[in-house]
Amino acid sequence: MVLKLTHRSLSPKNHYTVYYVKDTSWTKKGTMTYDINYDANQLIYNYKYTDKSNEWSVSRTSIADAKTLKSISYQSESSNSKLNLEFGNTIKGNYYSKKTKKNKILNLKTPSSFIDFNLADNMMTTLPLTVGYKGTFSQFYYDDNTDTLVSNYRIKEVKSYAYRSPKTGNHDTWLARY
Repeated sequence: MVLKLTHRSLSPKNHYTVYYVKDTSWTKKGTMTYDINYDANQLIYNYKYTDKSNEWSVSRTSIADAKTLKSISYQSESSNSKLNLEFGNTIKGNYYSKKTKKNKILNLKTPSSFIDFNLADNMMTTLPLTVGYKGTFSQFYYDDNTDTLVSNYRIKEVKSYAYRSPKTGNHDTWLARY
């Protein structure tokens, strides 16, 4: 089983079709778009995923300092909730559950520096890693059902790898163990 992304560039946006691949069977799961912009020393990362039936989607926007990747703000909206966060010494924001129709004002303390998970997720799938690389960084993720806000993202091992696609041929890549 492999999840396969097919890429179509929509400059400056990137558009992918997400497939579940088992043996030679490809099942479409949904679509994903993202773009990264640079403005006033800030990185602005927009992401959207929509399932194949268009019944569920999530869109996220992360803004970070371009030099340090320090988080500035984060917004997300899905079929179930809306979340807005402003980062500083404390994280202030708002969480709205569409299921319960309840609004929750957030005033959160974090124990360390971090990169927000939305930016970290993209970073880990696009970094040009090298064989033998190991590293750890902290990522922030807000979930209304837990008090854990920061967790470590550990890259334990990176190996050279060649992926063979029955549709697009061989692709030199790396295999990262987290």
